[in-house]
Amino acid sequence: MPEFPDNLPEKWKNKGYNVCRLGIDCYGISNLKILNISDRGIFSLKIKKEGDHFQLQATNENSLLELNAKSIFLCDPNAYTKDNK
Repeated sequence: MPEFPDNLPEKWKNKGYNVCRLGIDCYGISNLKILNISDRGIFSLKIKKEGDHFQLQATNENSLLELNAKSIFLCDPNAYTKDNK
């Protein structure tokens, strides 16, 4: 996430964290499309309800991930400190 949240959980307060991340679990996947996915970079994420499934699209200038899923869950949020040297 390019911006650190303003409203922090108690366990994250006053720790000096400057980076957070979360996972996305997708179940019942169909119509999967992956182009040039790297392990670094900032993605724009869109999740939209379409009838009986969700459409997920993650993009940046070089990469694309698209899929349909029966269910999508945000999971495992955590925060840490990253040195910006």
